[in-house]
Amino acid sequence: MIALLALLAALPSASFAADTSGCSQMVERTLHATTSGGNLLTATYAHAPRENCWNANQASLTLAYRFSSAERAAEVALWVNLNGKAQTLPARLSCTDAQSGMQKDTNNQRRFACFAIVVLPAVLGAQSLEVAPSVNGAFDTRGYGENASFQF
Repeated sequence: MIALLALLAALPSASFAADTSGCSQMVERTLHATTSGGNLLTATYAHAPRENCWNANQASLTLAYRFSSAERAAEVALWVNLNGKAQTLPARLSCTDAQSGMQKDTNNQRRFACFAIVVLPAVLGAQSLEVAPSVNGAFDTRGYGENASFQF
């Protein structure tokens, strides 16, 4: 028993420290939009709860685009305008074979369910976001200037 108490006393107190600042948990908010092609576009803003938190500089925006495609290796990019700063970002892409039901597909037309994701750094505070996804160079929007808009 004495050896156990001596061992516990020898451990540094920092190993038992807990974050009591309330900053460890990132706050997340997710918004959704449907593109002109009927595909799902999701934006998630993650940030620290307050400006004075130790992790305040870890704010990020995660953009996810789900769509179907006739080819597995589709090239996907997201045109993003974040707080007035526009850029085109390549997306990480994952596609899986999307069979329709239990029947054997007899029309020799394969379809793939695809998921594209882009993560970009953000600042703490209000976010004005506009997004236009493109697959193989074709934009999935209603027209020029009619992109998906998100306000955080």
